[in-house]
Parts: sequence; structure tokens; C-alpha cells
Amino acid sequence: MKPFSRSAVAIYFAITFLLGGVAGWAVGFQSGKSQVFRPPPPSGPMSQRILQRLTSQLSLTEEQQQQIEPLIQEGAAEMEKLHHESMQKVREAIKAGHQKLLPLLTESQRKKLEELDAEREKNGWGREGRSRAPEPGPERSPASTNRSP
Repeated sequence: MKPFSRSAVAIYFAITFLLGGVAGWAVGFQSGKSQVFRPPPPSGPMSQRILQRLTSQLSLTEEQQQQIEPLIQEGAAEMEKLHHESMQKVREAIKAGHQKLLPLLTESQRKKLEELDAEREKNGWGREGRSRAPEPGPERSPASTNRSP
């Protein structure tokens, strides 16, 4: 059997490297797609789960639970607010990036980009069946989620 030449070995290594990169990208893309932009659970249920976990792990007394619960609710409402603010910044960054792209695109590409944007917003960042993080409003402001059930 004839040994491989240096160029053949280099080509095989390059092909192997490229295939590994493509496979890594595909796996990373699929796993990351399900994690990116996932809204946190509403602050009410989240704070109740945190309180239950702390109660069982720290053996909190009833009095301690009553003292800690408002602090947990406050923290959960703050996290919800921060999530909304960061998602708004992401939307603004996407919009600004697309504005920079527009002069480089043909008219049909611009139209397609507008359609893709509309689909992304409708589907919650392009994932089927996922919705965007809820917008705080009068009925869903961080203060209104601070109530005990």
C-alpha cells in the first residue's frame, strides 16, 4: 500500500476539521436555539418556588417565611423588570442593525427582511410556539406581581 503524500494528509485534516466545525455549529445552534430569549417565569410562581425551596432546604420557620416572602417577591419582580428591559435593548439592537443593512440590500431583499422581522416578532424571536416576554403594562407591571396568592 502506497503511503499518503503530505498534501493528501493536509487535505484530509482540513476536511475533517471543517466537518467537525460544521457538526459543532449545528449542535450548538440547535441547543442554543431553545435557550436564547426564554422569558423567566412570572414573578408570582417563581417567588413561591424559591420560598418553597428555601423553606425545605433551610428548615425555615413560619415566621421566617413570612419575613422572607416579601423580599423574594421584590427580587423576582426586579428580575422580571430587568428581563423586559434587556429584551427591549435586544429588539432595538436588531432594528438598528437592520437599518444599517437596508442600503446594501435590493428591494426584494428589503421586503424579505421585513417579512422575516414580522415573522420573528409574531413567533417570539423566530421559534415556533414561543411567545415574547410579556410587556409590562397596567395589568402586568412589576408592582402588580408583588401580591401574595
